Amino acid sequence: MHNSKLYDYFKQYAEYFELKKYIKFKHWVKNVERAPDYDRTGKWKIDYLEPDGSEKSEIFDGVLIATGHHALPYYPPKWPGQEKYKGEISHAHDYRDHRGFEDKAVAIVGVGNSGGDLAVELSRIARQVYLLSRRGTWVFNRLVENGMPFDIVLFRRAILALRNLLPAAMTLKFMEFRLNRKFDHKLYGLKPQHGLFSAHPTVNDELPNRLANGTVIVKPNIKEFTETGLIF
Repeated sequence: MHNSKLYDYFKQYAEYFELKKYIKFKHWVKNVERAPDYDRTGKWKIDYLEPDGSEKSEIFDGVLIATGHHALPYYPPKWPGQEKYKGEISHAHDYRDHRGFEDKAVAIVGVGNSGGDLAVELSRIARQVYLLSRRGTWVFNRLVENGMPFDIVLFRRAILALRNLLPAAMTLKFMEFRLNRKFDHKLYGLKPQHGLFSAHPTVNDELPNRLANGTVIVKPNIKEFTETGLIF
């Protein structure tokens, strides 16, 4: 789903349930602490800045921290020779669009959802895309049999009841078998070193096709950098 459609859905949801009157946008939270009577009421004191810069304090019944665990980009330790590399190094956190990657060889470190999405998008305009993976990943399609979204099928009551009846190992092996029937993870270099749901899977409809036609090639982790490229 395109981000604009998801944005429209959020707006329609808020309007339908009349939530906007309870939401304040563009406020900067400066401090969160327990209210003086917290032991009795469980309330919290919040210091924040209004959009015009004025500072206010307010007492709330509860606080939910929802900044997400991807708010700050993670950079792995530097690889040998990285400091002498003359090409461009950037993080998915800073990616906005494909401009600047035309007709280039691009290496993407990591096969999470961001890595998979970037590999697919850049494979349309780059000379070659390399997707680097240390442990592999399980690739899910968004749709399964009969065009149903996989999460709706996976979490149906009947399926959940079946999963509770059968041994967990048997259920997982069957699901891994079905995934490999649709996309041979070993053939394309993505066979995971972990069981299904032991790590976050990669949800991507187009990645298998890009691997099959060679516009995306899976490689192992970087051994070292040269001035003009990478050694795997």
